[in-house]
Amino acid sequence: MEVVTIERRGNAKFEDIRHLVSGARGRLVYEQGDPDIGIWSAGIAVGLIDDVPTCNELLKTLESL
Repeated sequence: MEVVTIERRGNAKFEDIRHLVSGARGRLVYEQGDPDIGIWSAGIAVGLIDDVPTCNELLKTLESL
């Protein structure tokens, strides 16, 4: 959101957003588990996820197969 805000002001240069997109903050996303700390990536498979069951629900579904 911060990057978009800076870019929308106009005439943004990479130096203006470097601290937000350099990768250092992205690493913290995975280390601390907070997706709001920085930019993180997800593959195209994320589009195939319809639900996020609990472990118990998942095991019950697998048992019925």
